[in-house]
Amino acid sequence: MGSRNYTRELRRAQEQGAKIVCSMVPFEGTEVTYSPRAKGDPQPWVPEQNGHMPDVEYRYSGRECHAVGQNGGPWVLASLLQL
Repeated sequence: MGSRNYTRELRRAQEQGAKIVCSMVPFEGTEVTYSPRAKGDPQPWVPEQNGHMPDVEYRYSGRECHAVGQNGGPWVLASLLQL
C-alpha cells in the first residue's frame, strides 16, 4: 500500500468547494494557498494574510493543513450535504 498524499486529498477537496486552512500555530485556522516552489515541493501550502502572502515565509505540508466547508465547519460534513 502506498503512502497517503495529503496534498492531493486537499486539492481534490478544494476543487469540490472546500477551503484549505492551516492546522499549525501561528497560522492555525488561516486559509492557505497552494503555491509549490517546484514539482514535488514537500511544503506547498502558504498562509494568506488579508488576501496576501505574509512577509515572513511560513510554508506547510499537506499533513499540516485540513479542509473546511465555506462556513468553516468540517469538510466531511459539508461534502455530504452537497450531494
